[in-house]
Amino acid sequence: MYEFSDLKIIHHLDRLWAICRGELSPPVTVEIELTNACNHRCIFCLDQSYNAIINATLKEAPLLNLAAEIAGQGVESVIFTGGGEPLLYYSFSKIVQHFRTKGLHIGLITNGEAIDRHLEAIPHLSWVQVSLDAASVEIHQKLHNPFKNNIFQTIVDNLYQISTSVFTGISYVLHPDNFRQMPAAIRLAREVGCRFIAFRRVDGLPQAQSFTPAMLMELRELMAGINWRQEANFQILAPRLDHFAPGYRPLPYSPCLAHHLIGILSSDGNFYPCRTLRGDADYAYGSIYRDSFQNIWYGEKRKAVLEKIARGDCSARCLGHTFYLRYDHYNHWLEYLSRGRDRVGHVEFL
Repeated sequence: MYEFSDLKIIHHLDRLWAICRGELSPPVTVEIELTNACNHRCIFCLDQSYNAIINATLKEAPLLNLAAEIAGQGVESVIFTGGGEPLLYYSFSKIVQHFRTKGLHIGLITNGEAIDRHLEAIPHLSWVQVSLDAASVEIHQKLHNPFKNNIFQTIVDNLYQISTSVFTGISYVLHPDNFRQMPAAIRLAREVGCRFIAFRRVDGLPQAQSFTPAMLMELRELMAGINWRQEANFQILAPRLDHFAPGYRPLPYSPCLAHHLIGILSSDGNFYPCRTLRGDADYAYGSIYRDSFQNIWYGEKRKAVLEKIARGDCSARCLGHTFYLRYDHYNHWLEYLSRGRDRVGHVEFL
């Protein structure tokens, strides 16, 4: 199973070289935040401060128009994700089916509660990732704090319902209150027919929710007892223990270029370079309510934002300081390629 490999980036070498040459290239993927309304109030949610500023849901008509625009510009895939919970969007199934008719591949990141409202959309998706983060009602209730009490079993039933028809998996944020349930979560993922479970550290936890040294020792021992061997139809994605080191580290690359590969459409209608910068007008490329995707992506406003990023104006806010986020992996590739053959020694040897 190579679905989760960072090496997938080599399938887009034409765009990587274009970025290294300083050219504007269309993103491979557009992440769309349909709404920042949510039916869960996760205690580790990184969107709380953003949602306190922005309370928005994308309008349907401009969103439908966007599908043909991004497909025409060379975008290959769309991920419907948070902000909020995408399945709360009133016409989610209609949106998914429309985007699929334009040839776009579609992924969904959801908390799983409302899957049964949009079953007609499931066959049109390439994959579904359910943020479960627990293996019991009690821990799920504590961490996700859903508006409906004891919704955990509903989510599990939804996983049973869709796992035979779409590539489905569980995302599991490791937290001091849930890490001891890792083995039970693995068993649950297998039982419901998931193809993977992905363990990761949540970014930017407050000190009160951080792992103590004793907890980290316990986590290390727990992980040592798990069989991480990849199976034909099931994969366990392990966290890296060095990701749990406290504090932030300097970015291991300069400048950030990975934002060229992924477009972020926020529920306020604006495109942004990354999720961390959503809601900041100084980093907004432009709005789908006022302009076409082509004009937004290749326009002067985006070029001005790219200059800010190139200067490192946003680096102090970057969650990539922990060096293991999605953009970081791609930035390592881009930094290497941008050096040029003449600046990389011994390329003749493998």
